Amino acid sequence: MAIPGRGLSAVDLSDFSDPTELRTSSVGFEQRLLSDAASAQPALSPDGSRVAFLADEGAGAEVFISATTLWGPRRITRADHPAVSVSWSADGSLLGFATTPAGGARTQLHVVDSDGRSQRPMFVAHGESALPGTWTRSGRSYAFSTALGGVGESRSSYVLDLAESTLVPLARTSAEDGHIDVDDLTADRNLALLRLGQGSARRTVLLDRATGRRSALPVADADARFTADGSGVVFRDRRPDGTGFLAGCSTAGAVAGSVAALPGTGVDDLDGLAFSGDRSVALLSAAQEDGSHRLILWRPATGGSWPVPLPGDRLVVLAASLDAAGARAVVELSGPELPPSLWVLDVATLDLTRLDLTVRDTGDQASGGNGTAVRARFPAPAGAELSGHLFRPDTPAGAGAGPTVLLLPVAPDEVDRQHYRPLIPELLTMGIRVFRLIARRPAGGTSPDVTDATDDALAAARYLIDTGIAHPDQLGIWGAGFGGFLTLSATARAPELFAAAVDVGGVAGLETYAASVPTLVVHGGADSTVPLSESEQVVESLRRTGAEVEALFLPGQGNALTTRSAQRDVIPAVVDWFLRLLTRSRSDERTLSTSTHVGDLEGGGE
Repeated sequence: MAIPGRGLSAVDLSDFSDPTELRTSSVGFEQRLLSDAASAQPALSPDGSRVAFLADEGAGAEVFISATTLWGPRRITRADHPAVSVSWSADGSLLGFATTPAGGARTQLHVVDSDGRSQRPMFVAHGESALPGTWTRSGRSYAFSTALGGVGESRSSYVLDLAESTLVPLARTSAEDGHIDVDDLTADRNLALLRLGQGSARRTVLLDRATGRRSALPVADADARFTADGSGVVFRDRRPDGTGFLAGCSTAGAVAGSVAALPGTGVDDLDGLAFSGDRSVALLSAAQEDGSHRLILWRPATGGSWPVPLPGDRLVVLAASLDAAGARAVVELSGPELPPSLWVLDVATLDLTRLDLTVRDTGDQASGGNGTAVRARFPAPAGAELSGHLFRPDTPAGAGAGPTVLLLPVAPDEVDRQHYRPLIPELLTMGIRVFRLIARRPAGGTSPDVTDATDDALAAARYLIDTGIAHPDQLGIWGAGFGGFLTLSATARAPELFAAAVDVGGVAGLETYAASVPTLVVHGGADSTVPLSESEQVVESLRRTGAEVEALFLPGQGNALTTRSAQRDVIPAVVDWFLRLLTRSRSDERTLSTSTHVGDLEGGGE
């Protein structure tokens, strides 16, 4: 989808009449039960009376339950490791949830009675991953996949009947296919939708359980679901430019027949798709040009669709869940000035009512005011267009060139969405403006390679300096995950552009890495996705070059670092680092080399 630009000239910082103007505000770390840094992943009970969700009181996400008519959250799990997903059985008696015991990609499955009693493992994977899947449409059976028993990279999937305590094989992948996810089963459980492979090789197949036959479906994306009678599949497909649309195909015959865009939905760029248990109602989230969402109610039987009025501008739908009959839904919304929040949707009236109004205020409020942002566009190295959101403080410090932090995408295919980011208001409070770079979506929907992504980061840095947004001696760069790798790559290639850097859990991958930019290196000590040794190598390399370096290693924390305890440690450290280094002149720089393990400090770690 083409995005109309405002030309390639510099942004006028005095003109904020652009329709993509945004607002952000500072919010205290402790005052909310829901996390500011991670989705609550709400799951509505089949009868619509209760919502289960993830919340973090300090030691990692747990499963909570509240009535949908009155906010009264109650924790029902006592897990040793953070929960990452939760879902209801079809009869509403059980909740399945996944945890990350290794602090990264490996997950384990558990089950607990809906009243909070009898928490137990759902499947014991003996150190291997057991991946979340889907509950069957009736009874107490759960379909999932696991690496246990696989040869090489192969995986197996099963249907576990928790009422009868039986485990039935569903499918196994080859070593070439590797990853497998179970997306859906028909009501009679005769057909299953499986996603095989990873990355660009990801594909969806239809499994006939009676014959064992697998038929390729023209579905390259997630969110594929059977229709109510199992005769068709509805899914989110992608156009060559990467934008999404709602499509469907038949399950009859060879299956790989024509794919049709479903009419009447009014969706130009489908981003999310959630169905009621009986498949009578769906909620569609559609991306807009400014990175916000429209929410649409769709009835597959009639093809009718209705826009759902959202309670504000520039909001995004982080998650949605409907009850079994399609009468009620819970929607998680977020925006630049709205941290993740839960809203109950009455499907008949399309009214949204906020659920999580009761907050736990511990007095740990951030001190800052509001900030404003505009969309800025500038040329990419290869002649294409790049863009980002420029946030500036609503203070005199927001005018003219000044200290600025460039935030990089956390993944090569990260999409532009205006959800709440707790680091931004904290930087604005300290008078530091923020430019959040938007990852390019190249033709064909493929992601840019590392070299191109680094080129984009450097182009953004030069844009900020050349247009007078950032002072040449006061530009910082921040990246996590893939963005952490880009941070290291960018500071190695063009250290003269940056006065400070923060690398959060980035893969080093640079055997000859050497940079002189002062760098704060942050990493979870229990990260199984990117080993801690990667960051330790970065610290040692920076020390050898004589660069100023600090290391913040958090024992017990995984790759995402979205737990409340991690955010409590990381965000103040990042803000202090940038405040100290971006508000001093380079002539005052001194070489320091320190390493801080939070676990060595009182109250640190988990």
